Amino acid sequence: MLDATANRLKHIEDKGVGSLKKLRILDVSNNRLVTLDGLEDHPALTDLWANDNQLESLEEVETVLQQYSQTLSCVYLSGNPCAGVQQYRRRVTALLPHLEQLDDAVLSS
Repeated sequence: MLDATANRLKHIEDKGVGSLKKLRILDVSNNRLVTLDGLEDHPALTDLWANDNQLESLEEVETVLQQYSQTLSCVYLSGNPCAGVQQYRRRVTALLPHLEQLDDAVLSS
């Protein structure tokens, strides 16, 4: 687990996260992230907490999440502008078939 909560991060890239191949849980909540770029190549990632940032583009977020369609089971994106996009929940759950929790809602199988 890597907890980078409330560190005023604007970007993830070049923060050394890329070398953590066995990373399972990443908490980057309560920062100033505008993108999830830099989260590539974490084959073991199961939980992503990126709530309360400044992620605006759901399309950009989906591009990153799609890489983890077989591993992500818990995603928090609430508190970001992208979470207010029409059909946000449907789009994210359709993209991640193994998702068990999205924000504060436990999903039924």
